[in-house]
Amino acid sequence: MAYPNYFPTYQNPYQQSFFQPLQPTQTVQQPIQQNGIIWVSGDDEALAYPIAPNNAVRLWHSSQPIVYFKSADASGKPSIKAYELVERSQNRVQPQESKVTEYATKSELDALSSAVEAIKSELKKKKKREVDEDE
Repeated sequence: MAYPNYFPTYQNPYQQSFFQPLQPTQTVQQPIQQNGIIWVSGDDEALAYPIAPNNAVRLWHSSQPIVYFKSADASGKPSIKAYELVERSQNRVQPQESKVTEYATKSELDALSSAVEAIKSELKKKKKREVDEDE
């Protein structure tokens, strides 16, 4: 037979509890995971995603064609890279290589060289005349 408790417990109103529950100041939306794909809502959420040392994870942006690759080294320092997804069409245009189809002959190069030498000598003569006039 159980005996009733006739003596109520006394609680000190001046005693404060040191273990008060923490009140979250900001709620962080947890990333959604579907079929092994982790969806995040932006850069900030991708940066805040926790990752263990020596691990890597792919995070997919939920509204833009962006994939984040987040990894951590052995000390746990994270690094993140963002890649934009671009659609590849079936009939891509291959860049054409520019080929030189015209070559200069040796006689043309010799003629060009002699023309440059003639211009040089004219400039030297003109400069010499200007120096002589100044003196």
